[in-house]
Amino acid sequence: GACGLVCVGGTTKCSGKCVDTQADPANCGGCDKSCAQGQVCASGTCGLVCVGGTTKCSGKCVDTQTDPANCGGCGNICGPGQVCAAGVCSLVCSGGTTKCGGKCADTQLDPANCGGCGVACAQGEVCVNGKCELFCGGGLTKCSGKCVDTQSNPLHCGGCDKACGGAAKCVSGVCTPLKSCLDILNAGLSKGDGVYVIDANGGDPSDAFDVYCDMATNGGGWTLVMNIAPADGNSVGYNNQAFWTGDAPYGSFGNRFANDYKGPAAYTVVGSHVLIQSAGTGPNGAILGWRRWPLAFPRTVDSFFSTGIVSVHGVDACETNSPDAADVGQTSSWDDIIRQGSCLHADVNPSGSGEADLIRLTTIPANNTDNNMSGFASCIDCGAPWQGGSPYMGLDRAGCNMGVCAYSQICRVPSADCVGNYCSGTYSSSSCGSAWNSRIYVR
Repeated sequence: GACGLVCVGGTTKCSGKCVDTQADPANCGGCDKSCAQGQVCASGTCGLVCVGGTTKCSGKCVDTQTDPANCGGCGNICGPGQVCAAGVCSLVCSGGTTKCGGKCADTQLDPANCGGCGVACAQGEVCVNGKCELFCGGGLTKCSGKCVDTQSNPLHCGGCDKACGGAAKCVSGVCTPLKSCLDILNAGLSKGDGVYVIDANGGDPSDAFDVYCDMATNGGGWTLVMNIAPADGNSVGYNNQAFWTGDAPYGSFGNRFANDYKGPAAYTVVGSHVLIQSAGTGPNGAILGWRRWPLAFPRTVDSFFSTGIVSVHGVDACETNSPDAADVGQTSSWDDIIRQGSCLHADVNPSGSGEADLIRLTTIPANNTDNNMSGFASCIDCGAPWQGGSPYMGLDRAGCNMGVCAYSQICRVPSADCVGNYCSGTYSSSSCGSAWNSRIYVR
């Protein structure tokens, strides 16, 4: 006589209760056989059942419309930086970046997308605040849209748009003239024959000076050092020390081809060659002929000459080697210094009579042969008492009208400048023709 639980309808008694082991997740298929969380019991077996539009993927219920590991279907994984939206993987850019070509780009900094997608900066440019700008590294500076070295660029020397005028180079940010016409030519700064500025010592440019450069004759690069104008009314006879030996300019640079002239280049520009031109008077005087002499060692033209009146001596050493180039043109044969003789001789005094027969520059060595006096600053019988204390002594330039130029064979241009007692009659009365200048250059 005791009461007890009787389960009917296919249910089973489990833990004092009647349960349907075909559907009860706590007793699925038998008493105390619990299904895992999220599972249901169907036909006595635990299993996952996805609801609310979710899908079973790898044992889990997922929303394939938003799940980046199962986007649009199980196992479809979105790439890094992508999200799943409406079942499709897509890029989502944050932090002010913009989606460009499948990537997030900072259009304020990205040179491939500067200011907008696909706006690429040129090579050497960077993107700054959404605009392409030139980037100059290695100590360079941006000037006029280019990267330049303001320490060496002659158009931007020491700063943008600070151009060096004329034929100057930029050294350590300072415009510095070159040392000679040859340097200007070699630097590619020649603009043809004309006036340039040079700094012969290459130091402080404050002592630079104007020179005339012949950029055409014999390859160019010639610096004018002297001009002798025999008919300008000024004597540059032998004892004109200011002209021949003084370390100071002589005459006017502006009148350099019309008057006697010596520039600072005569005592500052060191060269390896000397060139003498016969040319018409004035800045437009045509070049009639020229001759070139190589120097035995680099030197200035002024170094040829000694101060004072040279004593009587025999053999005259060469100041140069033998000439190695010439174009004598159609100049009169009287212009012997570019036609006769060999090397250049300076400060000649052969005077076999014991008195002074002097000449500053010639190509015909006297070597104790008295009175062979053609050349520059020629003076015959210049010793006392003949000259009477004349300050300059002799003719600016004595030409030659015969092969051996003794005083009876030399000639003078009309109205040639001459100082001294023997200027009348000593030199041949036969004229050397019209006046021409003699230009002396160094290179």
